[in-house]
Amino acid sequence: MIESAEDSRHSFLRALLLWSVRFRTGSAPEQGSRMAASRSALEIAPVQIEIPARLRKVCFALCAMNLMLCLVAYFVRAWIYDRNGLGIPRDFISFWAAGRLVLDGFPAQAFDWDILRRIEVAKLGQEFAGNFPWHYPPPFLFVASVLALLPYSLAYLGWVLASLVPYLASCAGSLATSSFCSRSPF
Repeated sequence: MIESAEDSRHSFLRALLLWSVRFRTGSAPEQGSRMAASRSALEIAPVQIEIPARLRKVCFALCAMNLMLCLVAYFVRAWIYDRNGLGIPRDFISFWAAGRLVLDGFPAQAFDWDILRRIEVAKLGQEFAGNFPWHYPPPFLFVASVLALLPYSLAYLGWVLASLVPYLASCAGSLATSSFCSRSPF
């Protein structure tokens, strides 16, 4: 007998469901069970791990020190702008320059390295060695154009702060799921 496409899809989904139950529980589902996956849902309950108070204080202190370092570096002209008031070449300039091209109506030119470099040099006010090309997918130009609406220094600061949020979330997530919290001397 020839199996129809619908029957083969159902058998594939059933095999996938059985495999996932076996993978999660380490054993095959009961024979005749049509909803085997619901049995394993109780076995995979989320575990709430409390981060020790001392570890939270250490993390807060490190974040505060990092913020102070950024502020001091900015005011002594070692971050974003140098002592002469010229922009310090960092990879963020490619985001800002590509966004500027989008706002000026030339989004395709963000992928032309020569044109992008001219805008980067003009914004920084100095030549620099190397290249900061735009090699991100075109939809990311929307983010770059939002950044280019701001002055360069504010856009750079916003980029750093916006990058900090997912970084801290991933750190918190990895701390919460690691066994470090249960063995911590804090």
